[in-house]
Amino acid sequence: MGKINLFLLFTAVLSAVLFSNCRLNPIDDIKTDIDQEWALPIIDTEKSFGDIINGFDPKAFLQIGTDSTVILRYKGNFIAQSSLDIFANFRNVAFPVTDSIMSVPFSLPSGVYIDYVNVKKGTLRWGLAPPTEPLNVTIYIPQLTKNGVPFSRNFNHTSITLDTLEMAGWQLAAKNDSIFIHTIARKISNGQPVNLKNGAVYQIQNFEFAFAKGYFGQSVFDGPQDSIKIDFFDKWKNGSVRFDNPRMIVTLDNSFGVPVRSIMRQGEVVTLNGQRLTLQSPLTAGIDINYPSINEIGKTKRTVVVFDKTNSNIAEIMSSNPVGIQYDIDGLTNPDNNTGITGFMTDSSKFELQVEVEVPMIGKAQNFEVNDTFDINLAQATDVTQAEFKVVTDNGMPIDLSLQGYFATANGTVIDSMYTAKSPILRGASVNSSGLPINVVTTENFIKIDADKLKKIKYATKLIIRYAFSTTSSAAVPVRLTSTQKVRVRIGVKFGLKTQ
Repeated sequence: MGKINLFLLFTAVLSAVLFSNCRLNPIDDIKTDIDQEWALPIIDTEKSFGDIINGFDPKAFLQIGTDSTVILRYKGNFIAQSSLDIFANFRNVAFPVTDSIMSVPFSLPSGVYIDYVNVKKGTLRWGLAPPTEPLNVTIYIPQLTKNGVPFSRNFNHTSITLDTLEMAGWQLAAKNDSIFIHTIARKISNGQPVNLKNGAVYQIQNFEFAFAKGYFGQSVFDGPQDSIKIDFFDKWKNGSVRFDNPRMIVTLDNSFGVPVRSIMRQGEVVTLNGQRLTLQSPLTAGIDINYPSINEIGKTKRTVVVFDKTNSNIAEIMSSNPVGIQYDIDGLTNPDNNTGITGFMTDSSKFELQVEVEVPMIGKAQNFEVNDTFDINLAQATDVTQAEFKVVTDNGMPIDLSLQGYFATANGTVIDSMYTAKSPILRGASVNSSGLPINVVTTENFIKIDADKLKKIKYATKLIIRYAFSTTSSAAVPVRLTSTQKVRVRIGVKFGLKTQ
């Protein structure tokens, strides 16, 4: 199952914007004998959201919609069930001769009625015990035909007789759920009939079908329970987010020539706090699946079922901090039990299922906080007495971003923060009625790190970054993140060095 962490996506945007094309001469390369102050412009770069997402693995199901909107897709496992093994009880059977014309049950599940079967594989064997005198024997099976001609075998029986018929390519029809086998024996000397009861036996081995036509009753494709991991909230700490129109898409492919109804036995969203919220929709009660007609043997018919905000509660339950979706979808053949429907199946017929969750980057967020932690080493920054960064952003994306960093020890104890005052907010662009940006917002921020702070944080080995995302405060509609939206970042640094 492919997936992508949305937090990592935002972090990648920030990191790629702030630190790509960044070249700063190392402090060790600057030789000075007096206190000096240096000011350098180190970044002037522009990145579109499309530039960032193009670097992600395409297997992560990251997609750009026709309107450039970014869409995250999470896929469940591919589930396939092959032809119903309705002939399991007939695969290997043996039956003694009980009469010159005997009925052999064509053992099928209850409610299944077969018109005929094209045999793919199988061997019909027969054996006759030694007779008291020579016999002429005819074996005749009117329901086993090839090119319209019934199977018949005539031979003289004088001692033990063993023989076989390879059934591949033959057609077998059932009559009243039975196959009638004629075993006619006559004395060669005078033509008198002889009953071979208990003196002969038939055996069918390794029976397999290539094609079957008939009524197949009500059978269940028992699909296993499956789940999809939603990692959007993996690093969630606080705040809320609401997607405008998430969708759950169920794709069902059917090459059985019989009516099938899909039934959702389970459909639940599992939340971050362990709650289970049930997917509610009229569609969960059952969907009739397309199937090929008798004139479309070998073809596969597709049915796509979409759960969205118009026919289900998925928008509500996907806005409850979900970490996964669990589902169990079965298929029921001939759901209306209409015996007048004649269907078919081949040995390659399949019922296939794929579930996908689609999350367009359209929605609203309020102080949606996430954390990440990085290893740092500041112990060698002894020559720097103070530093100040000036960050100028031209933001064309409809997202306000506030951030704060915490310098911490290896066990997580916070020593100091990156910003002494309130975390700055990088303002996002305003949007129109479609949720698309209509301007570019320029923001300036300064980060001062003085000598006292440098002394404190030099013992830190971890940097905890906390990001808080909010959709543009002026947006009355859900905003859209598209591949063409851009952010320009200009960064300069001023730092002081102590004398040698």
